[in-house]
Amino acid sequence: MDSLFITLHKTALDAEGGITGLASRLVVRQQTMINKLNPDDEASEPKISEFVRIMKDTGDTAPLDELCRMFGGKFVSRSCEKSGNLLAAILHANSEHGELSLQIEDALSDNEISADEMVSLSRQMQNIRLSIESLENTLRDKHEKAVV
Repeated sequence: MDSLFITLHKTALDAEGGITGLASRLVVRQQTMINKLNPDDEASEPKISEFVRIMKDTGDTAPLDELCRMFGGKFVSRSCEKSGNLLAAILHANSEHGELSLQIEDALSDNEISADEMVSLSRQMQNIRLSIESLENTLRDKHEKAVV
């Protein structure tokens, strides 16, 4: 947990106006904020709502990244993109998946994956994630319109 509080403390220090500016914007007494963000003070830790408000104020998700890391995960923001056509979204997601399969087959032709190939594969996997998110958003939009 120390690493989480250290990361949150650094985020606050790097905020516009430092901890003083952050306390002012969050309407919290400066000394209270200093105490809550002191990684060596276990008696006064920030509440989850303060944790969230600090990240929203600063735009810095490093504390959330650290929390995810503690549980073996990784924070990834999500796309809000959606397609106007459900069939097009399905076909696009399938196309991206097929492209990855072709790239993997090509990369493995010499039984090794080079650094450049890995970069390309990672980029294609990100394209798949985005196309799946777009498909999911399109489905949710279609569902919400049907429910209303």
